[in-house]
Amino acid sequence: MSHRCQLSLLLLFCFSSFAQEAPKPFSFPVPERQPGQKSVLGLRVPPIANVRIAFIGVGERGSRALLRFAAFPEKATVKVACDLYQRKLDAVQQQLDKQNYPYKVDYYTGSTDWKVICKRDDLDLVYVATPPGLHVPIAIEAMKNGKHVALEVPAAGTISDCWRLVDTAEQTQRHCMMLENCNYGDYELTIMNMVGKGLFGEPVHAEAGYLHNMEAYRFNFKDEDNWRKLGKPRSTPIIEGNSYPTHGLGPIAHWLSINRGDKMNTINSVTSADFTLRQVIVEKLGPDSEYAKGYQRPDINTSIIRTAKGKTMLLFYSTVLRRPYSRAFLLNGTKGFTEGYPQRFALAPNFEKDQTPEQVKKTLEENRHPIYKKFLEEAKRFGGHGGMDTVMDLRLLYCLNNGLPLDIDVYDSAAWSAISQASLQSARLNGAPVEIPDFTRGAWETVDGVKYYYIDENGQEKTY
Repeated sequence: MSHRCQLSLLLLFCFSSFAQEAPKPFSFPVPERQPGQKSVLGLRVPPIANVRIAFIGVGERGSRALLRFAAFPEKATVKVACDLYQRKLDAVQQQLDKQNYPYKVDYYTGSTDWKVICKRDDLDLVYVATPPGLHVPIAIEAMKNGKHVALEVPAAGTISDCWRLVDTAEQTQRHCMMLENCNYGDYELTIMNMVGKGLFGEPVHAEAGYLHNMEAYRFNFKDEDNWRKLGKPRSTPIIEGNSYPTHGLGPIAHWLSINRGDKMNTINSVTSADFTLRQVIVEKLGPDSEYAKGYQRPDINTSIIRTAKGKTMLLFYSTVLRRPYSRAFLLNGTKGFTEGYPQRFALAPNFEKDQTPEQVKKTLEENRHPIYKKFLEEAKRFGGHGGMDTVMDLRLLYCLNNGLPLDIDVYDSAAWSAISQASLQSARLNGAPVEIPDFTRGAWETVDGVKYYYIDENGQEKTY
């Protein structure tokens, strides 16, 4: 089913609901804020001149992050590397020895060693790049022991766990940042800069997604570490939500000032059937394969989010559709438009006319975000998804070194991650509205827009 067709069905449901009595959204329980617990919106902690870090999980993502931080020993110290697989620790140690790393690193391999690590008194930050099921337990243990936390995506898999992260951060007054690297891409930051300049007018509608065909992974049965391999078929149709929302949602949430001037109110979500994967199985494994005798993952999940101020966000999720990779970015404001795959701009007064390729290049160059400019050379040197990983890590380090609020806080981490369960709940209810919790507990109304903090050449604190 095409995006446009699926969207039409979803809109039909939404508008037909208005013709009758509007359905009351399904809502999840909201825990009360406990005595002594206070908001961490805009949280500031004393500057940490040299951030002492433990890396828990040093597979592909974790090891690359560790080596990036290790390249800046004057700003950060790698104290700990922890992983279940000794070969991964050995690979990290070899790389550190190769670059003559000046500090001693302790290595842990036990399945519960993260508990010991979190209790150490010589750490400032715990950087979690484990499988998702360990994100919340490690983060909570770390914060309760006085450490700040950086979590790989998603921060949590359930809304109750999102609340646990929020409440622990508020109780301990510790940072809890989800490592959403896509917020630090060159294009994504450029659009953030243009929004701040008012070039789009008032942002009113945004789209994004994660459209990444995983065929090559799904049918690689030889790799023992391949967790994406094709699963056994189900006996009934699979209803799937948007289980990986944050790469697309993170940037557009900041463009629309979510949690800082607006909030996501409700989500309506629908799931297609499993047309493509069933065909691929027949092509690759044959019609008599055990994998062909049942239901597989749906082609796509499509969701519409409405904000408190009446703005809309459209999200796509598919790892099945046969198509080029895309995060499907689109932003419409009262003065103009942009699209990310391929990159397009149409700005007032010529909002009905696409910019030429030369004009697009000029627009991007003239509006490159100061944050990306600051770390451009490091991004070229260390890379990481085109450099965004490096910009993200160095920006985190910069904020901690200077005692500034982080760009992505625990409320972002929770709200973006919560879409997984909220979209699934709506899909199970045939697209009925589901309320997205306000993890700020009303504090979103006290802030006017997403701001990124920095120290200028005169030592003065400013914002982008």
